[in-house]
Amino acid sequence: MKKLLFSSVVVLFALMTNAQPPAGDAKPGEWYGEKITADGAVDIAGIPAKLEKAETIDTKIKAKIVEVCPNKGCWLKLQ
Repeated sequence: MKKLLFSSVVVLFALMTNAQPPAGDAKPGEWYGEKITADGAVDIAGIPAKLEKAETIDTKIKAKIVEVCPNKGCWLKLQ
């Protein structure tokens, strides 16, 4: 029983450490994750109208980026 519990803890710890975002500063032009295109993107001004029809939507948003966090895995602010 102790071996099973210990093995479970080790596996969970390994999974949690792999789920962390990359450390360090992002460099201009670097890509993290899958590259996307603007095909089918919706202007950010049209999002409220789409959310009136449904509680959640699956879409791409097209907007101007006004601020970016310098670290990998950070969020950005849109206009």
